[in-house]
Amino acid sequence: MAKPPPNFVLVEEAAFCEFEWDEDKREGNWNTHEVDFEDVKEVFRHPHVVAPSYGYGESRWTAVGLLDDVEITVVFTIRDERCRLISARRARHYERNAYYEAIHKRSKKGQN
Repeated sequence: MAKPPPNFVLVEEAAFCEFEWDEDKREGNWNTHEVDFEDVKEVFRHPHVVAPSYGYGESRWTAVGLLDDVEITVVFTIRDERCRLISARRARHYERNAYYEAIHKRSKKGQN
């Protein structure tokens, strides 16, 4: 049975002050997806959508936002009040749809 699609919520800007990651994961992520964790921090500084990511031993989250006008999905967790990046890749179709739907609703409410 397939998992239901996540319920994304809009976040204007994340309040994370610090980011961290495993350097081996960063390198592996670059080799696989050509997305650098150092650049991904920018996704959290602008409107993005977030949903829980299930199936792991810790609470993980999925964020979808723009990086250089490209839709990016970031999987992360919170450890000791720091955002720990786990992976980042080009967003899938349903993730892009969720992002643009949230942005569209925001624009209809008069927020830019």
